Amino acid sequence: MAYWQKRQEAAYKAGEFTVNQYFTKLEKAFNQAKRELQKTVESFYWQYAEENGLTYAETQKRLSKAEIGEMREYIDLVMQNIGKYNQKVNNMSIKARMTRYQALEAQVDAILRELYAVDYEADAGKMMSEVYADTYHRIWYDSDRYHGFHAEFAQIEPRTVEELLKYPFNGADFSTRLWKQKDHLQSQLMESLTTMMIQGTAPQNLAKDFAKKMQAKKFDAYRLLHTESSFVMSESTHAGYKEDGVEKYQILATLDSKTCGICGRLDGKIYPVSEAVAGKNKPPFHPFCRCTDVPYYPDTPTEGMKRVARDKDGNGIEVPTDMTYEEWKKKYLGDAEQSDIMDIAKTVESATMGAVTMEEVPDVHSIGKIDKEIYRCVTPDIATDEVIITDTQIKHIQERHPNDYERFSTYFNRIVSEPDYIIRANRPNTALILKEIREADEVFKTVLRLITSKDNPEYKNSIITFMKIDEKEWNRLLRNKEILYKKE
Repeated sequence: MAYWQKRQEAAYKAGEFTVNQYFTKLEKAFNQAKRELQKTVESFYWQYAEENGLTYAETQKRLSKAEIGEMREYIDLVMQNIGKYNQKVNNMSIKARMTRYQALEAQVDAILRELYAVDYEADAGKMMSEVYADTYHRIWYDSDRYHGFHAEFAQIEPRTVEELLKYPFNGADFSTRLWKQKDHLQSQLMESLTTMMIQGTAPQNLAKDFAKKMQAKKFDAYRLLHTESSFVMSESTHAGYKEDGVEKYQILATLDSKTCGICGRLDGKIYPVSEAVAGKNKPPFHPFCRCTDVPYYPDTPTEGMKRVARDKDGNGIEVPTDMTYEEWKKKYLGDAEQSDIMDIAKTVESATMGAVTMEEVPDVHSIGKIDKEIYRCVTPDIATDEVIITDTQIKHIQERHPNDYERFSTYFNRIVSEPDYIIRANRPNTALILKEIREADEVFKTVLRLITSKDNPEYKNSIITFMKIDEKEWNRLLRNKEILYKKE
């Protein structure tokens, strides 16, 4: 297994390098789209604002026929650039009585469609094809070296990767998940815009908000690309197995403290190649999964062979090749709770991996950042200042507290970054936050799970739940719970 471990690790790193190279280009496209969005919004403001500042009501003024014509030309130009990767556009721009707000929304939609269709989806397909071909040829070469003879591998079908990207891995195909990201981003941008127009806020104040949301979607893009490329590499690897007559394979997890419980439990497991299913018994098992698998030959000697691992301090070591993750964990971590994934970690693990079925992988949305000094009243060990919320928790909030998320989610960043009170929660490393939002004339209770150094480093501080409360509940909490922090 030592031979195959080294070869598979090399293949994984090569694929990861290709993804990172592509993402560098995609990141530039996101930044360019951000600049275009900010320019478009500022132009909108300055063109129609009155001396006392633009308000939402003023955007309901209708466009002239000339202005509608200008919008039509703009949309047509974008659609030409998108070409064969065109997604169906909601042509609100040709409505006879389109409002200025609708016109702006159409412009935002066009900018994002060009970004996601041309720079994202089309180029990602080309990148995935490179990853598939490289992995397949590596398996071919490595098999030749292992067996000591030349094996006749089948040629790659040109449409193979295209078909893989249509496969509903993670609960939906690549294109569906990509365009879901786009629609969510557009909804967020227009929501922020509407809020600021109602308040009469100057357009410069949108720049920071837009930048934050674009940054969050860049991370979503990287996560999706990494996971999909891992899927493509896994499928390519198994295509090589089948061509080479490999009957069984063995899961190979990374032996370090970053490995999650799911991957750890599967390390060393052996499965028939004919029964391999991605996300169930074949990597990847979750987003950013580092697992690989290797051919299993029962007659291969293992005595004296080594595999690479790390100790609890992260130092590189060698262990017996047949040592499993659970054996490594017991020996090198002892009783340390390496995977103390309580609250959000467990929630994300079960929801994200669907108990290793990966029927649905929830999107993760950036909320903002906390001041770690404030939250040290909960625990001194805070691994990150980043805060996220998953689709799973959003659904939970929507079901338990109807309309709260839709009406007040724009305040999430302020709530976690500027809490009025932090009171002791019933679970460790968890903050119960109270915050009054004066302009909304409402008070809110939010539960935030903090990520410590003992948690999986891939996780971020996460909102578990959120709700609007009344003054009676506010006073009850302050009266009966231990106050850990009070805003001066």
